Amino acid sequence: LNELVTNTLPSSRAEVGDIEPNDSHILGSGLTIYEPSSNNAENLARHVMNEVYTSPENRREIEGYTMLNSFGDDRNVVYKSNKSNTILYGIRGTEPTSGTDWLTDLEIASSATLNVLPTGQMKERYDNANNIYSKLRELYPKSKIIMGGHSLGNSVGLDILYKHQADNNMELYGYNGYFHPVYTGKKDPRNHPQRTEGDIVSWWNSDKAKKFKTPMAKGVALTGAAIIGGI
Repeated sequence: LNELVTNTLPSSRAEVGDIEPNDSHILGSGLTIYEPSSNNAENLARHVMNEVYTSPENRREIEGYTMLNSFGDDRNVVYKSNKSNTILYGIRGTEPTSGTDWLTDLEIASSATLNVLPTGQMKERYDNANNIYSKLRELYPKSKIIMGGHSLGNSVGLDILYKHQADNNMELYGYNGYFHPVYTGKKDPRNHPQRTEGDIVSWWNSDKAKKFKTPMAKGVALTGAAIIGGI
């Protein structure tokens, strides 16, 4: 796991070659990222994006980092580097069995048609993440914040970028990301969308996204089809 930091592993929980760990959490068994990135920030973002899908009590440490448990819950995980001013913030996406998450996805879609910020569950989700960001920035004003968000987590990360556009000391790596109702982030240098080729959920971000030629996850297909059908 700790070799992730040295760019020798593509992801802590991703399929490598023909071997897939049984504890892979992202979109069942279909999400595969074969090649490591030359960008340390991207590799670390992949780790927190994956780890946030693990229950808080089972999340793993990274050598040289401390997990900030006071910020962690079933939707968020935060690590602080012991050697540098770096914060890793993982944001969970839609849980297939969560009716609240599905309602949140539909609220984003309906808000986007009106070009307004959502209310209800989505506002609560956005506000919670922005509160975490604000507390982290208050405690660590000079730290670089690297966010990794998958699916709905990408929309949440985009909201943080949107509401804190003066903060150039953070980055978002969104994976198969769902959109934000009023902010595309396409011209934002802090935004680095990633998507597996053929993914439906991140179609809106496809023109600027870094693409991976990987097997398409059943979870991606089913989730994307359901969201499109709902819209």
